[in-house]
Amino acid sequence: MAPGELSEIKTIYQRPDEEENVSWVDECPKEITTGPDRNAKSTQFAIILRQKQSKSPLRALEAHSIVIQSQALRDALSEYVFKDYPGPVWEVDRVVFEAPFRPFVNRWAKFQKLKKRRNLDGKTKEHIALLYDLLSSELSDAISMHQGYTISRVVPWHNLWMILISGEVVITNNNGSFVASKVLQAGYGKDKDGEFFSIHYFSVDWSGDFFGYYEQEQKIRPYEDQRGINTLPIYPIDFHEDKNLRNLLTLRGKKFESSVGYHYKSYNGAAITWNRSSCNEEKVHVSGRIIIDRHEFARYSPFSFRHVRRRLSPEKDNIPKTLTSDHHMLCMDRLYGYSPQLHTWMDFFVDNIQDIEWRTNTLEGLVLPKPKKDLLAAITRAKKSGEHEFSDFIEGKGEGIIMLLSGPPGTGKTLTAEAIAEDMRVPLIAITFSNLGHHVYMIERELSRIFELAAHWNSILLLDECDVFLQARSPDRLEQNNIVSIFLRTLEYYKGILFMTSNHTANIDPAFSSRIHLSLEYPELDQDSRLQVWNTVLKSLVKSHELSHEDILRLSNLDINGRQIKNIARMAQLLALSNKQSLRIESIDTILSIESRQIASMPTRGSSGSFETPLSVEGPTRNPTNKETDTRESTESRTKRKATRTDDVQPSSHRRRRL
Repeated sequence: MAPGELSEIKTIYQRPDEEENVSWVDECPKEITTGPDRNAKSTQFAIILRQKQSKSPLRALEAHSIVIQSQALRDALSEYVFKDYPGPVWEVDRVVFEAPFRPFVNRWAKFQKLKKRRNLDGKTKEHIALLYDLLSSELSDAISMHQGYTISRVVPWHNLWMILISGEVVITNNNGSFVASKVLQAGYGKDKDGEFFSIHYFSVDWSGDFFGYYEQEQKIRPYEDQRGINTLPIYPIDFHEDKNLRNLLTLRGKKFESSVGYHYKSYNGAAITWNRSSCNEEKVHVSGRIIIDRHEFARYSPFSFRHVRRRLSPEKDNIPKTLTSDHHMLCMDRLYGYSPQLHTWMDFFVDNIQDIEWRTNTLEGLVLPKPKKDLLAAITRAKKSGEHEFSDFIEGKGEGIIMLLSGPPGTGKTLTAEAIAEDMRVPLIAITFSNLGHHVYMIERELSRIFELAAHWNSILLLDECDVFLQARSPDRLEQNNIVSIFLRTLEYYKGILFMTSNHTANIDPAFSSRIHLSLEYPELDQDSRLQVWNTVLKSLVKSHELSHEDILRLSNLDINGRQIKNIARMAQLLALSNKQSLRIESIDTILSIESRQIASMPTRGSSGSFETPLSVEGPTRNPTNKETDTRESTESRTKRKATRTDDVQPSSHRRRRL
């Protein structure tokens, strides 16, 4: 008879000698010199039960271990009960399980299902029944205890092994977000701080190149009495109150899969950054556009990131390129990326990531003559499509497009870059000199980093208020000269689109004449321009308003810039919302009065039936004295400013050769 074929259980007994060396005997307490579990007769049995003297006064003997010798039984257990369960090695002649047989307690439900399977041969069913009957008796107390914990949903520390089981799905609360993981192994241990119960588990994550495993460990220190299972830092997903959690996590995992790689997205909600001193996670609120890119996070972020492995072990296969629903449920809840608004590398929660709702016709809102708008659009779109030949004779030089926008504050310089980025549907990276550090070496490093990232992301780079970079060099300002030289050198090799804004350009270094492709001057806003800005702001910032055309025409007489118009509209909108009203002229008047700005009375109809709009007045002490004179003067000044605005585009004298 082949080993393990006899459908019986062989029982042997432990007999320690005086030196406490263990030997096994067929009968208790008959003495022998050689253990019987390896002799020819014993190897025929499907299962060997080893027993020892019990320390309990209620029983004389208790199980020490069982030996599975049946090949059919080993195959069935490995495939249906202990698949993905660490520990047992099934590719041997004998598999030993020691009391208290925790693997069987942990997988008892699966073992019960195996016993009920119908597609097994008769011999296998016999061996399964033998083992089931044996363990049902041995594990009755433990199984009852496990069932009690499931019903009461509480567990003592010394029995955590009954609920935190290898191969099972567990969840953790990851800074307010639930993450599903699978337990690799769990068990008790001890370190310098004392005893603990350790759980090693993994989730599915993205490395930047492949889907893999992100492993973690959670230690639970001893606690008194019992604790609610779902109050533990890690617990089985079946104990979570939301029975739909698996489906929710699976849906989030699908979103995770579709969001890996490089993406430009909208975001609203909490995100994670790290304290530079303690390296602890910190939650911040982010509302706006974000860039998802783990590759660049790994290159440039000063913070640590999750290490993703291709395999859990040499025997395990890689996760496939297309994830299964089981993988989706185990996906991490965050993706690495960058907030252009905060200039910070962050961890973004997948649940808060959304597609961008792009604004349309953004170029139409610019207060610029049409030829200037058309030229801006043509240059940037040509750069985006690659239909240009801006490269220099030296490879890698002169491949970018550099534009200088100059003029007083609030005339639309920054808005131009924003509108172009929106029209091209690419990121806008806006920086100022203060974002680059305080020392020359820091400025050079940050400039190179930001320019490289902006080109890599195919984004619009906006260098706001860049006067410090453009100033002419002089012998008495060495540090300033270094900054200008660094900036000039960086521009040479920039491959993207750069907008620079300046409030005055009278003292630009002559070396920029060969770097800047186009210069645009932005004059002060006249009344017609302000009217256009008011209409654009109200359309884009306010969901609904009750301002008439006459109201807006009246507001356009205020001698303020575009940024001030936007701020007034925002504050008035907040005031209207607090009063649960749509935006009305009264809310704007309130804001203007707080800022000590006044407008003359509402327009009146003239003899022609058209509205005559009074001159705007700035400050509480300035009032019109002669309506006809003021109106005439206003008309004359508007005519002069309109002539200034309609000047044709003047390409920069700095670099015309590259257009």
